Amino acid sequence: MFKRCLMFAVLIGILSSTTVWGDELPAGLKNDIYPKIKLSTGFGLDYGGVGANIELQINKAFGIFGGLGSRGIIGQEFPDSMKNGWSVGSRLYLGEPAIVRPKFTLALGQTHGVIIKNMAGDTVDSATILGFKFGIGLEWMLWNALSLDLDAGIAFGSSNSFTYNNYDDINERVELNPYFSPTAALAWHF
Repeated sequence: MFKRCLMFAVLIGILSSTTVWGDELPAGLKNDIYPKIKLSTGFGLDYGGVGANIELQINKAFGIFGGLGSRGIIGQEFPDSMKNGWSVGSRLYLGEPAIVRPKFTLALGQTHGVIIKNMAGDTVDSATILGFKFGIGLEWMLWNALSLDLDAGIAFGSSNSFTYNNYDDINERVELNPYFSPTAALAWHF
């Protein structure tokens, strides 16, 4: 996990060397009328897997969002309810609107599924994982109303309660640990 966080820090360093943090926005991007809508498509917990995210930017520093997506689970053993993901959360933007602006994200979402099988290989149970994520990232304005949003975060998951019918080996429970949760998206600003 340390290597992934380090790679993301290097990426931010490269981007900041090509674009100065806090550079003035072009005249077409200066708009102090709030609230604003930001519509994104991308991947990660903020997007319910691979999907869309809509954010209401209440002011220049704070926004709330919701996302829906597909977790990309393929296979008949997974019920349809496990193939879709969702998220809700908030973002805190640092500084004035600029070409590159850092942000913090806090999200709650459902983006993983677990199938429990018994020793014979029969499906015994399934569950979706509900977790939260804390991330740090950047919003990089590419054109007039289009940005590239990148985040790296740590997600902490907890599962729904399992029922272990016909499941004798309790030592094979699924254990959930913190995991690296990157996100990337293209966003349109309205």
